[in-house]
Amino acid sequence: MLINFSTDMEKSKEITKLKMGHMPPRISSKYPHFAKIISKLLDVNPKHRPSASQILLYLDERKRLSSEDDKDGIIDELKLDLAKKNEEIEKLHSIIQQLKQNAS
Repeated sequence: MLINFSTDMEKSKEITKLKMGHMPPRISSKYPHFAKIISKLLDVNPKHRPSASQILLYLDERKRLSSEDDKDGIIDELKLDLAKKNEEIEKLHSIIQQLKQNAS
């Protein structure tokens, strides 16, 4: 649990409020990312609720992005990935040009 309750009645009231769509301010202010997930999980329409795998992906992404020490490393990785993809695009453009010339 994100919040400690002093009594079961207090916990019951908060859960009832959550079910009605009222996010406790202490959750939304202290844990905004969890508040977002909780809101989605409590959606009235089950089709709008995330699956367990979607939640895990979201949490993994948040963890990856929130790591202050690793942000520079992530940026460098993304730059390398982009450079590789640009090289691949150039190769594909060359192949397309060759195919066009052979077709003529």
